[in-house]
Amino acid sequence: WKFLPILGPVANLQLSAPTEEEEKDMDLLEERKILCFLEAISKFKTVGVELSGTDVMELEKWPLIQVYGIEELGGHGFFTMRHKVVDMAAPLNACYMRLDAHAANNLMTYQLDLVVFHWLTVVGMLDKATPHDRLRISEASLIDALFSFFSYGLLRS
Repeated sequence: WKFLPILGPVANLQLSAPTEEEEKDMDLLEERKILCFLEAISKFKTVGVELSGTDVMELEKWPLIQVYGIEELGGHGFFTMRHKVVDMAAPLNACYMRLDAHAANNLMTYQLDLVVFHWLTVVGMLDKATPHDRLRISEASLIDALFSFFSYGLLRS
């Protein structure tokens, strides 16, 4: 939940967590996970997945994907027939290669709090403005706090 301050103000974002009852009953927890997955995926025609050179049909063997076609849950058929699957291995690996364990730990323990602070500054600017005044706020002035933080980070590296 450390990401909640960053993600909370994002429009149309739905965060889900198990209830105490679901945490005690694995069947309830699995059912919730499946229903959340089916609801979330129903809105998309294209899905990005890290395939790492494996065949797209290997995706159909994943337990959560297999549930997609179960008749009792709507019988959507094969996942790959309903959704275009895009291999995200190359873009994700490029991102992963920039991080090592120490860098990832540093990001999570030190930098994230600063990003949260600057993000909340941006959201605070919107909160202070009336709906009519929000139309006059330029994108450049809105992201100034985040851009300054990013630029300072580039200078340090």
